[in-house]
Amino acid sequence: MRFLTDHGLATRLAGAAFIFASFLVSTAFAQNPIQDALKGCDKEIKEFCSKVTPGQGRLVACAQAHVDKLSDQCIGSINRADYQLKNFALVLSYIAKQCKDDAVKQCPKVKLGEGRVLNCLAKNKEKLSKFCDTALTDVGAYK
Repeated sequence: MRFLTDHGLATRLAGAAFIFASFLVSTAFAQNPIQDALKGCDKEIKEFCSKVTPGQGRLVACAQAHVDKLSDQCIGSINRADYQLKNFALVLSYIAKQCKDDAVKQCPKVKLGEGRVLNCLAKNKEKLSKFCDTALTDVGAYK
């Protein structure tokens, strides 16, 4: 069953790429849905977009231009990536809401990105609020 609409392809892939690139916090989320989607659409990328330089939404635009020719496998991989990234965004939103004050207090000089704040919070587990500690436990952030 195809869920992706012509308009949905660009929105889903662009949104998925932004969410994943912006909020990647830990190897706990080691799967890369964007890479999985690209792998699932490898045939189409080679066939329709081989001369496109990746980046700045160019592959998304190319796929959008050929959306009517995408295989069910490709559409499925895009839909899976969309689902995974939406769930990832929900997890991150939950952590951000529950741990904002703790991050400011315990990790004020930690540079954002690559899981550094999450690692800092985990190292300061004993000093965290019960809400932040529960959120990090809920999502399996402690190693």
